[in-house]
Amino acid sequence: MEWKVYNILNAWNGYLYTGDDRLIRTYYSQLKGKIPAKLTAGFDDKTGRVTANYGDGAPGPDHDIVDWPASLRAGYQFSNTHNVTNAFFSKGTQTLADIAGALGERQDQQHYRQLADASARGFRSGFYDAGAQAFKDNIGGKHHLSSQANAFGVAFGLATPEEARHAATFLADKKMLEGSVYSALFALSAMAENGQGMEAINQITGLNSDGTLRQNSHNWRHMMEQGSGSTMEAWNESDDLTVSHSHPWGTAPVIVASQGVFGVKPLKPAYEQFQIKPILQGLTKADITVPTIRGEISASFEVNNQIWHLNVVIPANTEAFIYIPARHIDDIKESGVGLNTVKDIQFISEGSGYVKVLAGSGHYAFVSNGN
Repeated sequence: MEWKVYNILNAWNGYLYTGDDRLIRTYYSQLKGKIPAKLTAGFDDKTGRVTANYGDGAPGPDHDIVDWPASLRAGYQFSNTHNVTNAFFSKGTQTLADIAGALGERQDQQHYRQLADASARGFRSGFYDAGAQAFKDNIGGKHHLSSQANAFGVAFGLATPEEARHAATFLADKKMLEGSVYSALFALSAMAENGQGMEAINQITGLNSDGTLRQNSHNWRHMMEQGSGSTMEAWNESDDLTVSHSHPWGTAPVIVASQGVFGVKPLKPAYEQFQIKPILQGLTKADITVPTIRGEISASFEVNNQIWHLNVVIPANTEAFIYIPARHIDDIKESGVGLNTVKDIQFISEGSGYVKVLAGSGHYAFVSNGN
């Protein structure tokens, strides 16, 4: 089931990253069919949730695998109304609404937006366990809180900020990636983007913050220790009958480095507008260069005694929302000048440890007090 929905997500990302709409325009009708009919038929607009027979993780064209191999589902409990399928239904309909909007299909856009909004509300109300401060696997089945239930929906943006922080803490407290290499991207993204950046990095490296080794094999250090020259399909060759040593779904650290650690994400097609949002804790020094169709985005930071030095390069013909670690705009200077006096930078908001500004193309050097 997930693989069908990924067609929608990947098609949208192709347009968002390049600005080329030929794929979504040419295959729009086929993309609409990638939401499995079983899910659409099983959607209840009163509850905002999908109920259907998904095959309980067995192979099949409309079955939901949740994670793979099955031995790495971290005890995930299926029912006819379960977490991961509902997360994919919500994200798939949300993305179809975005595609329809880009193509000027206003009626479809409204239809899919209504489905997406209703299913996001249903996801939160049905699967979030307020007592446990985490998302549960299912409704009507055996009660269980899995890593996967707290990874996919949060990474898809379905949780409230408070719920997302609790889910990220739930994942961080595991001290390892319980699921497979496939689901690791979603767990790491949920942590990195919701206050658990240090632990996301630790789970990638298999190291504690003091540099000591963690005694588990679910990390990329272990892949290198096995002699793999590229990213593996599974953590160990014993995890499945056939395990590739060159598999694209093992590239989660690359995505988490750019989108999680530095928060570099396109907001408009072809990076006409994007964001930069470095994590507030976990690293004291880092730099990255992200190639885009409009030129390279560069960002680097160094932190000493809570004083941030954040340098950003924004390519020509683009603009960026920059999240500067600080409580107030008065705590920030740009190229030695108080930020509140820089006319070419627009103040947007303050909150959650950041001052958010909008800036056009250029090279910016921010110094801020992150306390």
